[in-house]
Amino acid sequence: MPKGSNEREEVVLDAHRSLANDYVTTHIWPRNWSRMKAGDLAKTYEGGAADVGYYIASHECLARNLDKPLVIEEFGCPRDGFDAFDPSIPTTYEDRFYDHVHAAIEADVAPAVHLPGRTSGSGTARRGRSMRTTGSSAVTWPE
Repeated sequence: MPKGSNEREEVVLDAHRSLANDYVTTHIWPRNWSRMKAGDLAKTYEGGAADVGYYIASHECLARNLDKPLVIEEFGCPRDGFDAFDPSIPTTYEDRFYDHVHAAIEADVAPAVHLPGRTSGSGTARRGRSMRTTGSSAVTWPE
């Protein structure tokens, strides 16, 4: 388990075991886990993507153990360069990352579904524009 929940499966299970929880959630941020490095994705993407695949598969197993669906609630990947807020920087690796996550969902959308086919990736932020040129997460949305 790459990151999150103190890297302990029992933490995930304990957090979701209650009958008050209808599903298991996970967030996937390989850059925050230091598995992918903005500005060096050519060297770090493949290893990070492998970790993400393992992370999804392990959380699918945990969700099945609890007999609950898994919702990949948030996930994201940096743009190809260092400045995540510059819309002129390509999203080659980010696009591959979203395809990778969605392929995992599609592979599991079958009988005995545990990934309900719903995600909340941060790709919608691509439509926003930063109010600053560097170092800001403040985003404005087009009218």
